[in-house]
Amino acid sequence: MRINFSSYSACLLIVTAFLYVLMKTKTAKNSKMYVATAVILLSVIAYLFDPIKAWIENGNYTDLYRFFQDMEAFRVYGWNGDREYFSTTYNNLPLVKMFLYFISLLGNFRFLSLITCLIVYGFFGKLLCDIQCDEMRDARFASTGMFMFIAMENFKVAITNIRMPIGMTLFCLILYYDMVKKKSPLICFACYFALLTIHSVFALFILIRLLAYLTNKFSKVWIYILVLFSGVFVSAATEFLQKLGNGSYILSILYKIDFYTKGSKSEYYEIPIIVISLIKILTIVYLFSRPEVRQSNKDNEYSRIINFSKIYVVFCLGAVWNYYLFIRMTSFIPYLMIILFNKNSVFQLDNNYTTKTNDRADYQQYVLALVSLVHVGYYFLSYQYRIMCF
Repeated sequence: MRINFSSYSACLLIVTAFLYVLMKTKTAKNSKMYVATAVILLSVIAYLFDPIKAWIENGNYTDLYRFFQDMEAFRVYGWNGDREYFSTTYNNLPLVKMFLYFISLLGNFRFLSLITCLIVYGFFGKLLCDIQCDEMRDARFASTGMFMFIAMENFKVAITNIRMPIGMTLFCLILYYDMVKKKSPLICFACYFALLTIHSVFALFILIRLLAYLTNKFSKVWIYILVLFSGVFVSAATEFLQKLGNGSYILSILYKIDFYTKGSKSEYYEIPIIVISLIKILTIVYLFSRPEVRQSNKDNEYSRIINFSKIYVVFCLGAVWNYYLFIRMTSFIPYLMIILFNKNSVFQLDNNYTTKTNDRADYQQYVLALVSLVHVGYYFLSYQYRIMCF
């Protein structure tokens, strides 16, 4: 079978290969330098993507094309342009509206994908560097984790979907500061709810975060059962709340939750994407079984984020019958996987600040390396990256 790479996907493959080689050199020990190099290279590639050409010539419609249309409407008609000029209703998405309006003022719409790439990969890279410092991990941790994130995160989705990738990265950052570093609950939950102005699906993320708190008060088994069959409960609850709600913003969120949890009526399914999503679930379940993670579950700091991760995975399993919800929710699992990966004893330092040796920890690295390779193979060999163009 002949595989045709576009010039864009070929450049992306070269950058990915370069970052892998760089990770294996001494540069990886300077994690901030490695993260900065990766973010800059990926942002340049993101800037060069042309969603208009991708749609007209390759038939690859992306949300970025729609956002380009909306930014043109902002440029011509201004902030208060009539609703009919926009492809998206921004009344309930003030942060997104401000973001797009700001980009439209720059006059170059390609800055949208560049800035999105900086946020998604830059903020997650910063989180990895913070974990490396806070947990006193070997200098290779942030570099290794960053490359795994690059491998497992769908680059096309990251720079074209915009709202979900930015929201998931910010949610992950807030989650770490909330559950591990134990920052102010009031500030953290204010930030959680602010994400609703980016995408209403984060109401489900917030719900899971609240359930993670309840597991400290009630039996975990009952929480898992509730989450596993949440589609039934959430649908009934939202129908009831919709009758009581008066505000259009609250109602829009409820309608979205109802839409995501009722199941998809579409006949369009991509088996490879479902397989990739199941691999993500199996991989994080494997991490849960690792002795380092089980031991961390007894510690106060990491027990909460591990508990959140378990509830999240159960929710994903309960959503397997809903194609779009399942795909959306499992796309967050790599974030959690890489955070848990820092518990690998290969990255732990002893009292002399030297790396501990543990042959068993290598198995975890091999598993995650294989999973990363599967993701890279799927993205480059399928249409995902091959239809991207300059």
